[in-house]
Amino acid sequence: RRLAEAGYVAAAIDHHGNTAAEDEFDPRGFLYVWERPRDISFLISEILADPQFSESLDSQRIGAAGFSLGGYSVTATLGGRIDLERFAAFCASSEADNTCLPQTEYPDVEEDLEALLQSDPSAAPEKEASAASYRDDRIKAAAVMAPAIVQMFSDESLSEIDAPLLILAGQADEVAPVATNAQRLADAVSNAEMNIYSDAGHYVFLNACTSRGKRYVPVCKDASSVDRVAIHEDAAAQIESHFDSVFAME
Repeated sequence: RRLAEAGYVAAAIDHHGNTAAEDEFDPRGFLYVWERPRDISFLISEILADPQFSESLDSQRIGAAGFSLGGYSVTATLGGRIDLERFAAFCASSEADNTCLPQTEYPDVEEDLEALLQSDPSAAPEKEASAASYRDDRIKAAAVMAPAIVQMFSDESLSEIDAPLLILAGQADEVAPVATNAQRLADAVSNAEMNIYSDAGHYVFLNACTSRGKRYVPVCKDASSVDRVAIHEDAAAQIESHFDSVFAME
């Protein structure tokens, strides 16, 4: 909403198999993460070609923003490439974090994928798909919030990212801890800026909750010192300012 109010055309994407917009999850939507940046590029192509939007768009001013696994997706569109051996080594080390575990909303994902592949071998991933580059040079700026599975990227690919990148994260993030995710991204990408919210957890970037939600829903629970609405206002302002500065919006 904030980006739209500032004059941007904002398109939100639902990734097949990993969205509440569908009746059930598909394990490929959670584990074939490289399909996500492909979705983003497909959406850009479709909306640029759509007569309903094309006359209102500037193809030289395209930005991308994502939260959590969406942070991975956006970084991949900037050129980040997966190194599964690196990620396996990280997850086997003493530094392993919760990004090595299945997402809490789908704890049986690996078992379900195995069952799917046994019943339908054609569901196996494309050969070499995970390590491919999904860089989309149409994306000139990006912002990520609480980026996850950053340890899955190769060092070389992160060092090659040149698009301006804004990184926002919560200091108390236990799902994608800053030290092993946002900080690695900030250290590796030369044109990156990072801002940290004190005491904030991973889910602080999700919608503000009702009083009942704050009491009963885990992703609604913030530290007493955290004002989720205020963080949303600040994050939106920072992302808008970041895009404006890159695109020289008037």
